[in-house]
Amino acid sequence: MDAPAVAALERDLGLAIPADLRALWSLTAGDDGVDGAGCLPGNQALMPLGAVTAVYRQQMDSQAHQDALNARRPEYDRITVWKSSWIPVVFYGVTDRTSGLYLDTSTGYLGRWSR
Repeated sequence: MDAPAVAALERDLGLAIPADLRALWSLTAGDDGVDGAGCLPGNQALMPLGAVTAVYRQQMDSQAHQDALNARRPEYDRITVWKSSWIPVVFYGVTDRTSGLYLDTSTGYLGRWSR
């Protein structure tokens, strides 16, 4: 993987990718796994850049739906499923595309997401 692909991801997401994550994705385009196991502890897998874009868009669409519903809810009952500053980075398994970890680019927090 090369730096231009990571720069293209930044443009697609409209976010600045932190330097450490940028360096990691510049070295590898993600983890396809070996014998069903990812390269990270617990068989987790670094997401390929295309999957990052797909999951980000899916989660932003989910949030847009929630925002429409939130307009009718009292503030204390509103739901946030995704923030625009979150970048999905890890799948919990090479074959599991339903959950993983995200990086909050505004705080550096590494959080969990799922369907």
